[in-house]
Amino acid sequence: MRTLAFLLSACAFAACNPYDPNLGGRPFKCGTSEPRCPDGYTCVGTGTSAVCELNGTPDAHAPAIDGSHVQCGTDTSIEPNDDIAHALQTPVRNQQADYTLAKLALCPSTDVDMFGFNTTSVGQNVRVTLTYDPGNGALNMKLLTRQGQPAGFDGQPSGNTVVIVTNRLSVDQWYVQVSAASGVENNYDLDINVSP
Repeated sequence: MRTLAFLLSACAFAACNPYDPNLGGRPFKCGTSEPRCPDGYTCVGTGTSAVCELNGTPDAHAPAIDGSHVQCGTDTSIEPNDDIAHALQTPVRNQQADYTLAKLALCPSTDVDMFGFNTTSVGQNVRVTLTYDPGNGALNMKLLTRQGQPAGFDGQPSGNTVVIVTNRLSVDQWYVQVSAASGVENNYDLDINVSP
């Protein structure tokens, strides 16, 4: 009986060990001071979008993220941003003309991402560029009004990008909606530019 109690307590102790040196292959945000990433990882990107990526090939023993063959990006800090009420409000035209986000993800495949921006005068040049790996499946992008209705501008695919270009928007708040083709999970970068 004493042996059984010892074995049970030993198993419970091993299961409760919080230290796991394997951080896996999923990227995570870089620290703000050096070293910005732990050993075996490299800080990639700039500013608040910089992430630590595993050096070399991805860890074959890392758990699958969302059950997908795609290693999903690290946009959990901006989720949920699936609708206009929860959209990430970018500083475009209120504070700056251009805003870039990197390592975003549509995972699971039913995920939808929304990003808000403003136009401050009629006839401004709006260019939204989504960059992704088309080998993992197609991504879609469209422009929506502040009410969530299609604005009549859908992204045009070209190679590894989908682009919306227009100078026919009124002064208002607009939303970029990014979605995936049925069953597709993919990572992407997004750039929103409004000039002048």
